Amino acid sequence: MKRLVDKEEVREALFAMKPIKALGLDGFPALFFQSQWQQVVGQKLFEYVQNVFNGTEIGSNMCSSLIVLIPKGEAPEYSSQCRPISLLPVIFKVLVKVVANRLKPFMNLLIEETQASFILETHIVDNIIVVQEVVHSFHEKQGRRGWMMVKIDLEKAYDRLRWEFIYDSLVEAQIPENIIDILIRSWNAHSSHILWNGTCFEKFFPSRGVRLGDPLAPYLFVLCIEKLAHGIKQAVEQEMWKPIRLGKHGPPLTYLFFMDDLILLAEASESQMEVIKGVLEDFCACLRGKVCIAKSTFFCSKNVPMELNIKVKDCSGFSYSDSMGKYIGVPLLHGRKTAHIYKSLIDKVRSRLCAWKASSLSSTGRLTLVQSVLTSIPLYTMQTISIPLEICKKIELLCRNFLWHGDGQSKKVHLLRWSTLCKPKAQGGNQPSFTERLSSCSGPLEESAASRSYTPILSSYIPKMALRREISIKGQLNTIKSMAVTTWNNWLTCPLQNGRPGRQEEILIGWAPPPVDWIALNSDGAYKSGKGVASVGGVLRHSNGSWIIGYGCKSGTSTAYRAELWGVFQGLKLAWDHGYRRIQVQVDNKIVVNALNTQATHPCSNTDVIRAIKALLSRQ
Repeated sequence: MKRLVDKEEVREALFAMKPIKALGLDGFPALFFQSQWQQVVGQKLFEYVQNVFNGTEIGSNMCSSLIVLIPKGEAPEYSSQCRPISLLPVIFKVLVKVVANRLKPFMNLLIEETQASFILETHIVDNIIVVQEVVHSFHEKQGRRGWMMVKIDLEKAYDRLRWEFIYDSLVEAQIPENIIDILIRSWNAHSSHILWNGTCFEKFFPSRGVRLGDPLAPYLFVLCIEKLAHGIKQAVEQEMWKPIRLGKHGPPLTYLFFMDDLILLAEASESQMEVIKGVLEDFCACLRGKVCIAKSTFFCSKNVPMELNIKVKDCSGFSYSDSMGKYIGVPLLHGRKTAHIYKSLIDKVRSRLCAWKASSLSSTGRLTLVQSVLTSIPLYTMQTISIPLEICKKIELLCRNFLWHGDGQSKKVHLLRWSTLCKPKAQGGNQPSFTERLSSCSGPLEESAASRSYTPILSSYIPKMALRREISIKGQLNTIKSMAVTTWNNWLTCPLQNGRPGRQEEILIGWAPPPVDWIALNSDGAYKSGKGVASVGGVLRHSNGSWIIGYGCKSGTSTAYRAELWGVFQGLKLAWDHGYRRIQVQVDNKIVVNALNTQATHPCSNTDVIRAIKALLSRQ
């Protein structure tokens, strides 16, 4: 994080922004800077970011923002029912995005694993699924000891953050001084204007809070919320806070955080609620935050008597609920799935239809809205749980009526059957291509793409083979499915497939079998440019080509060359661990082959891996 800024880093931060978004005070969208990067603004923007990292003042104009109020729901009556969003100049957003990009790879080292927001290789649905499992366990709980789940609402969480508290959190996380210094200078130059009904009011100078719309704000907020996690962890270590366990040997659960959506878990008792209140009070005292008592609720397992629920309610002031409602926008199930639970999805589609002036849209325009907007509304919920068929049919009915009539309610003659519209485009329908359909998968790619609608040969064949014990998978069914998806997609790109020329350039690589009684190690490495993340993998095979074992792992921050070397080392180590001594290494990188065949080892950053490989090759 202390390294010097380079031009490519600034360019990546700029081009990661959406071209057309709400404008800041400067009036320039990101599209202008992106289109004029080479000819006009590239060098100047790079020099500005470089100078700020070297200690130059940011400039008050760059830190000025417009605050607009976005309603949280329909027909807001108070300012508290709106979300303040800051519109910042593109130049300042590029600066803080460079800082955010440097901070992002280290977030998983700075916060606990039970906080899932803005962490690489985590997803928002992870916490939703865990909370759903906790709720299910609450309904199945038996015995004398009950559990409680407390849903905490922090009032104006972003706006109440003290800058001194943010500074202390950054220092505790050992963030480099040059990064902290940039933040301090931006706070000192920070000013805002309220934009209301097109009128820009007089500027003011905030003294606390982080700005929604600032690319760095979520990371700062997560680091500050981690202080609450530290307080909970300390209470658990002192045996004051009693966590819950969903299984006899399961891990202890005390909290689940996603930004300001806070779920606290403990045994159900008055004393435990007092401990929870004490931890929250200590945290809010440092933060200058405030828990919204009216919106905070708690829920207890079924073996907790109602008398204890009332005592806990009187002790905490939180309202008791037999249903936790929604968590991060997804309804939590407390029993059977019914259409009533998902009625909000229907209402959301209807409200979106009412907001559009369909009479001024052509049939093509309505079709585009159906494909890109209406059908995407339920996808977020579908990522965690299947929606009842009745709800899917109602959404489909609204889409059909809107496509042919415009309002989604009235009935009109449909010129084409819905099943015809859902056919592939080559057959006269409007079904997207294989890649487009994969991009709209609602769940993990391996599971969604492996369904019958994406790869017809896959969904029934492999599971049946597994049930008949024709193949041994031992929990690796999804891995085999993902391999089949890749094979199916490669088949579609082959030359002369369906009478069409190939869509990709073919480079044939031949693997020669090793001598009899020898095994072949086929190794490869993959490198993702920009992020510097690499992975390796390979297989061990007999001289007749039969499979022995495969391997694959991440090699962390690396280069393409080092990834290739690391893949060879992992393969050789695996072969030796399985008792193989006659090994022929086969790779598709000539530089790696030359480096391993050369007797002398030239000093370089990869000398350690090369020496380790040669030691394995020469081992008797």
